[in-house]
Parts: sequence; structure tokens; C-alpha cells
Amino acid sequence: MLKLMNGSGLAAGLEAVVSAGTPVLATCAGVILIARRVHRPEQPSLGLLDVEVERNAYGRQLDSAVVVLSADADELGRSTLEGVFIRAPRLVSLGKAVRPLAWRDRDPVLVEQGNVLAATFHPELSAASPVVDRFVARVRAQVAG
Repeated sequence: MLKLMNGSGLAAGLEAVVSAGTPVLATCAGVILIARRVHRPEQPSLGLLDVEVERNAYGRQLDSAVVVLSADADELGRSTLEGVFIRAPRLVSLGKAVRPLAWRDRDPVLVEQGNVLAATFHPELSAASPVVDRFVARVRAQVAG
């Protein structure tokens, strides 16, 4: 994916968008793409989010699941939310500027770093998602501001 992005100019475009402060929502493979470091297997990434990820950490396609996540109620307006995991990565290390907002057991699965909101699950597949709501509110605020 990164090779295609570099050859087409998409990688530079994404880096410019993040650097400009535009709100960004990365989900699942998007988190792998923007991570600082990727494991299992090691692969290049854009390094836009100060996290290390382990690919397919929750199992293969057959292990996909919908689970209840614990969430930071002050930030997301509720203490639980639905997480749709499909061959999802696991965040194995967070940089100091990365704030966890939701967890699957003890694993952080939703984090925020500046203008980047990153979920190792698919919040867009849930009927109601405070993650999507938070992202949309950020976009609206930037457009209005």
C-alpha cells in the first residue's frame, strides 16, 4: 500500500494534510499505514502517529468480532462503545503525545494525537459511533473556524 502511495504522490499528500492540522480519522489498516513502526511483519509506514502496531493481532478474518469496549466517558460521552474488529492491529506502544480514549480489555484501541484520531477497529460500521461523531465535529469546527 505504501509503495503505491509513494509512487502516486498520495503519501506526500497525506503527510501534508496531517502537518496542516486537518482532522484525520485512521481506522484499522489506516493505523498501520500512519504508525511510527509496524511489526508482524516489519514493514515501512508513514510515521505520522507515534505508535507501534502489531498486524492482525486479534486473529485472522474468521476471528473477526464485535466487542464492547471501555471508553473515556469524559472524552466520548459514554463509558462503553461497540468495536467491530476485522483482522485488526494491536497498539503495542504509544508515544507520550498519544492519548488513549478506548480499550479492548487492557489494549488501547482508540487513540488521539493532535489532529489524528486512530481506531484499530471500524467505528464506521457501528450504527451509532461517538468516534465518528467526534471526527465529524472536528471537521465542522475546522470548516467553521
